[in-house]
Amino acid sequence: MPLLYRTASEGLAPLNGPPVLLPSWCQEAHEGFHQIILGTHPLFPCYFASIAERQGSLVYSFLDLSGGFEHELIYSTLNEFFSNTESLKPFPVLALFIHSENQAMSLENDEELFWEVINGINKTRDDWSSSEADPSDSRWVLKYKDIPIFVTGHSPFYTKRLSRYADPVFDFSYSREGKPSQNI
Repeated sequence: MPLLYRTASEGLAPLNGPPVLLPSWCQEAHEGFHQIILGTHPLFPCYFASIAERQGSLVYSFLDLSGGFEHELIYSTLNEFFSNTESLKPFPVLALFIHSENQAMSLENDEELFWEVINGINKTRDDWSSSEADPSDSRWVLKYKDIPIFVTGHSPFYTKRLSRYADPVFDFSYSREGKPSQNI
């Protein structure tokens, strides 16, 4: 199954490869996120995410945790995303939706998963001797391998901040850190 998808006229289409039928939870997660990002009442607060979705540079991936959590699945998705950023101009963004039938649903569970993923990503970095590698240092920068990244978590339990809300599943949004012109 392809790892990356983008919005198409009929829902989602693989970024690379032939069309596939995704499970219903994937389609529901995408549709909910798509409606939030392009919604006007209220207006989604992240200008760049809205542009990315309109111009096809916001891509989606899906991770089902029913069989357990493995960092390698996230790493594979990030590898594919970062190897395709040139074709995802002007603002390459990855939304990774995480679903689990067995997961207890609460903000605390989502926060635990968020930090588990962040810590796993931080362990891939190549520059452990740098002050940017120490999360307790004010100069810390989250990196996937040697790529500085910006990550946000979105949860059905964030009801007051539209920029952190996702329904019906938890999701992460990834982009290269820096100015939008550095993303290309």
